[in-house]
Amino acid sequence: MQTELDIDKKDFFEAVRRKYGIVLVKMEHIPEGAISYNYKGAACDGNEYFIKIYSDAPNARIFSFMTDFYLPITWRLKYEKKILDIGAPEKLKAGGFKAYFREHPFIIFEYVKGKDLGDFSFLDDKMLSKIAGAIAAYHKESKGMETAVPEEIARMKDPDLTEKKLLAA
Repeated sequence: MQTELDIDKKDFFEAVRRKYGIVLVKMEHIPEGAISYNYKGAACDGNEYFIKIYSDAPNARIFSFMTDFYLPITWRLKYEKKILDIGAPEKLKAGGFKAYFREHPFIIFEYVKGKDLGDFSFLDDKMLSKIAGAIAAYHKESKGMETAVPEEIARMKDPDLTEKKLLAA
């Protein structure tokens, strides 16, 4: 989101400490994203984090439900299959990955330094080949990893409904 979410950062830092055990000391807005408020967080131990706080828009709620499906797989690819070039979410102290702050779902990821690719049209064949290889490796390594499809997604009768909801503003 281009704007910041109107929250008391001190209260948010306390929620992060309680839920993740991470002591944030700074949070800098990243003005990117269509369904979430994004921040770069700095912890007292020097670690940096990417913080994604979902908006309350209908399409953001759908994406938030989907995280219940892909976050466990992403974490397992990184820490069980040792695919180190994938950004993984941080685990909550109580297990799981997604927490809530004032009804806003949020997730904390390790911060990956680099540049957001954004527009993929500038990628050359070599880079596209590398990306395709990485995607293939993720799919191969995730074979057999079972995770439940979120109930909210599974209940949708119309196969196009998910896409329609995701594209709705």
